Amino acid sequence: MRGYRYSFLNTQGAVDATLILHSDSDESACDLASELLSRSECIFVEVRRGSKLIFQIRRDGSKGNRVDGYQATAG
Repeated sequence: MRGYRYSFLNTQGAVDATLILHSDSDESACDLASELLSRSECIFVEVRRGSKLIFQIRRDGSKGNRVDGYQATAG
């Protein structure tokens, strides 16, 4: 299992919560992020494995842009 850092942002673009969770794969980490976001009051989640960006999504389902305008790049 790998460790993933989940950062949840609120409507002001501030980090509301950060979790370190373990998943078997990047795909299962992304699925978990979507599920957790749907159950939270936050509007954005970003998932990293180490320094590598794995996934980011807004509550509306769009991907790629944080609420504060920062755009992370995978790699």
